[in-house]
Amino acid sequence: MAITHIDRDWGVSPSIVRILSSDSLAAIGTTGYLTAQKANIEAINAGPFEWVISDFALIYSSSDNAWGFFAISSDFASLIAFAFSPTVIGTPVTIGDFAIFQSTSGNLEDLGYSPSNAAKSKVVMAGSAVVANHIALFQDTAGTIDDTAATAINNGSIQAGLSGTAGSLISFPSGATSGELILAAVTNSSGNFNTTISNASAVGQSQVISIPDSGASTGNFIISASAGTQHITSGSLSVDQGNLAAGSSGHAGTVSSFPGTAANGSLILAGVNAGGAFNTTISNGTMGQSTVYSLGDIGAATGGIVVATSAIRMKAVDAAAAAGGAAAQSFTDTFCTSTSVVIGNWVTQANAAEVVKIVPGNGSFVVTSTADAGVGTFSYIIIK
Repeated sequence: MAITHIDRDWGVSPSIVRILSSDSLAAIGTTGYLTAQKANIEAINAGPFEWVISDFALIYSSSDNAWGFFAISSDFASLIAFAFSPTVIGTPVTIGDFAIFQSTSGNLEDLGYSPSNAAKSKVVMAGSAVVANHIALFQDTAGTIDDTAATAINNGSIQAGLSGTAGSLISFPSGATSGELILAAVTNSSGNFNTTISNASAVGQSQVISIPDSGASTGNFIISASAGTQHITSGSLSVDQGNLAAGSSGHAGTVSSFPGTAANGSLILAGVNAGGAFNTTISNGTMGQSTVYSLGDIGAATGGIVVATSAIRMKAVDAAAAAGGAAAQSFTDTFCTSTSVVIGNWVTQANAAEVVKIVPGNGSFVVTSTADAGVGTFSYIIIK
């Protein structure tokens, strides 16, 4: 396998060197082919062949039965395959456009592909097959793009939609078919007003703030300075540290508590004008047991609570049984002490009698009447 003919143009530059070879075009394009064929070339040429760096070789391979175009290496040792089409499709072409192979024979075509910025030197490539509508990410510093799973970073803002066109940010959890978190602008504001969700300026630790189940298809956050009524539809609201305030100075507010049965009123704790900047505090004293204090029905639309300048306790007993037998009757009551004040009167009695005095003692008190009241009932109040 060898070069069987070689001839060149004379008197023109660049010159075409016409070569016939029994080697394949692939073999002809290997490094050092001309050096390996030097003896054959000199025998055909009857002496050394004069190569010029501007020579261009047109070679026919009897092995491939095909033509090929080759440039000459600078050391005249090799032939370099040159991709050139004898027919450029779509002429005239546009300067600066990319040339695209139109066929496997090497025909070139200008399909209008051009660089977005001809001053740049990189052509960005896709790293793998991509999915339509996915965000392209740079996979390396050379500019390769792909849409495989990775963190997308933008040094500025990320915008979903634009004015007049809705858009939302959607985040999926790791589990399949487990819902998603959507951040969306839904309700048109009354003007061109923005709503910004941001962290406080003095966050002291990393934190995860969770949105609980509202128990309904729609719900609202509890927001300060909101004119509307805000509801917690299930669960409880607890202020673990700090105070719970209803209203503010100059703005009335009440605390309401409802019973478990519907349409059964409520207990309202309300502040009214005190005539000055005076606060009223309701607090407990030192307790020896859990206690429930009940406000009784006074039978009127308005009423007052008895108050004292020091701690006061009171117990009322209705219709305590009396055995009779003497003008002085003793009643046992562990609430009573020797310093208590006892007020009472006969409710029912066998004999006419009036209370003269009541003497308190520790765990009991003695009621002295004008006569023996006999068997009856006695109502009393103990204050201490």
